[in-house]
Amino acid sequence: MPSISIILPVYNGARYLEQSLNSIREQQYDLNDIEIIATDDNSSDSSPLILAEATRDLPLTVIPGAGTGNWVASTNRALSRASGNFICFLHQDDRFKRDKIRKLLSAAKLYPDVDVFAHPVDFINSSGRRIGKWKFPARPRLYTPPQWFCPLLVQNNLAVPGVMFRRSLLRQTGMLDESLRYTADWDYWLKLATRHDLVLLSACLAEYRIHNEAQTVHFADKQVEYAENLYRVLSRHIGTLNTYNDKNNSKYRIMAKLGVRTNIWLASRITDKPQPVSSLLRAFRTAGLRRGLDYLHLSRVGSRVLSRLKAKIHSLQVN
Repeated sequence: MPSISIILPVYNGARYLEQSLNSIREQQYDLNDIEIIATDDNSSDSSPLILAEATRDLPLTVIPGAGTGNWVASTNRALSRASGNFICFLHQDDRFKRDKIRKLLSAAKLYPDVDVFAHPVDFINSSGRRIGKWKFPARPRLYTPPQWFCPLLVQNNLAVPGVMFRRSLLRQTGMLDESLRYTADWDYWLKLATRHDLVLLSACLAEYRIHNEAQTVHFADKQVEYAENLYRVLSRHIGTLNTYNDKNNSKYRIMAKLGVRTNIWLASRITDKPQPVSSLLRAFRTAGLRRGLDYLHLSRVGSRVLSRLKAKIHSLQVN
C-alpha cells in the first residue's frame, strides 16, 4: 500500500502536462511509496502519448475518463482506484513543489489523529512565474471543524492542489458531486470540515496556474450554471452554522451570501455580458459596511483578483 495516491485528471493538457509530471519526478520522497492515477478523458492532443511515456519511469496508472468533459467525473474515476493511505490532487496545469509530499506526510506523522491537511499555493502565470498566493485566512496550526468550516463557507480559500486527506474518509464522505462542475472542490472541503480537524501548514507547497486554456475558463459563458452551483453549495451547507453555539453565526451567514454574489459578479466580468457595478454595490449595501469589510478581509478576494489581472496582462503581452 503506497503512502499517498496522486489523482491527476487529464483532458487536452499537453501544453503543461509534462511540467506537472516533472514536479512529481522531482519530489524529495521515495517514488516507490507513491501512486499516480491519471484519467485521460478522450484527449485529442498529445496528452495520451505524454502519459504513456511517463509510465516508464513513474508509478503511474492511466485509466479512461468518463468521456463527458467533466473533470469531476474523471477525478471520481481515479479516486475509485486509489489505494494510498492519503489522497491529494494534481491538475494537468499545476505543479507540486519539491518538498510537498515529504512535508505533508511528516505533518501526518506529527498529527496521527488528524485526517485533513492543507497548505497555501502560489499563483503562477502561463510562463510559470509567481504572481500571487492563494492562502487560507488563518495562521498555521490545528483547527477544529467549526474553526475552519466558517471561513471556508465564506470563501473557498483551499486550492485543489493544496489539500491532502486520508483515503479512509471516502467511506463516509463519498466522492465529489459530479453535477457541480464549478464548485465540486468547495463542496467537498465543506463536507470534510463538518466532521474533521484540519492541520494548516505555513509553506506554499504547490503552484496553481492561471491561464486562458484552463477548463473552468471555457465554462465562463455558462453563468447560469455557475451561479446555480454556488447557490446549491451554499444552501447545502449554510445550515451547519446552526449546529454551532457561536454568536458569530449570523456574521458568517451574511458574509457567505455576499461571497456568492461577489463571485458571480467577478465571473461575469470575463464574459460578453458583464454584470454592472451597481449590482455588486447593492450586495455590499445589503450586507452592511462592517460585514462588507469583514468579508473583504476574510475572503482575500483582492489578492485573487490581482493575481488574475497579472495573468491576463501577461497573456496579452505574450500574444
